Amino acid sequence: MRVEYKIKFEARCPVDQSRDTYDATFVSSKVLMAEKLREWAKRQELREIFQEDLTKEMASAFDCEVTLVGWHKGVRIESCCGSEEG
Repeated sequence: MRVEYKIKFEARCPVDQSRDTYDATFVSSKVLMAEKLREWAKRQELREIFQEDLTKEMASAFDCEVTLVGWHKGVRIESCCGSEEG
């Protein structure tokens, strides 16, 4: 089974503390709880973190493949990480 989950959230850039908007896609072979995804995303709102590090953390936390599309100062950035990539 292949299940895809999508969520939108914000975090802050560690360089200039601006708000970055993210669209995350989680692809998993198991069920992920929507409530857990939402709780996790809510905790990121005031956090200062680079998108690349955030993508790795998400893949590890949920043990699945993650694609994170972010917008920073008008630049679209897409990062991907699978749980086996670390």
